[in-house]
Amino acid sequence: MQTTRALRAAATAASLIVLAGCSPQPVATPTPTADGPRSSPTYTCTPAGGGDPYPCTGQQYTDQQRQQVLVDQAESVYKEYFNEASRLYRVGGASQATSALTATTADAYLAAKQNEFASLKAKGLKAVGGNIKLAKMTPNPDATDKGADVGLDTCIDATTVQLKSGDQVVSNSGFAVAGTVYLKRQGNDLKIVDAEERQVANC
Repeated sequence: MQTTRALRAAATAASLIVLAGCSPQPVATPTPTADGPRSSPTYTCTPAGGGDPYPCTGQQYTDQQRQQVLVDQAESVYKEYFNEASRLYRVGGASQATSALTATTADAYLAAKQNEFASLKAKGLKAVGGNIKLAKMTPNPDATDKGADVGLDTCIDATTVQLKSGDQVVSNSGFAVAGTVYLKRQGNDLKIVDAEERQVANC
């Protein structure tokens, strides 16, 4: 992961008030055999990103359960961040990082969002009308390959929002942003530390 990813995403977001739901994937379920007292239980695992269930070992099943716990925590953290980000866009940013922002983000992502919300505050810009919706949130199975503990593919739909400065409409077209956010443990807390995001036509 590179710090510049989040910073570039924030630069785009600051100009178009970019924010950075889907249900979690099914967890693996054990399926014991019924061949008699000597048979060992077998297990069925389901890919984190979706797909057909497959036979797996007890250790693979346990590992997948642990990963699902991480995914559940990550979704909770991201929802908390999303709610705070939505609030900040509505009130016109903040000159300093709020407690809710520092509780859910860290490292490159926190720095990028601090800059974004401070820029909105300095320019007197805020999101007015419409809806800011979390349209997608699913596990990204490749996030651990990039050094994260867990990742989520997300999409924010704010295509009905206006960006205004006072009574002047700065942008009337709204926006939608899709990408992947990466989370890592910071002490006892799971936080968003980086992201790869892009503008899209819709979610």
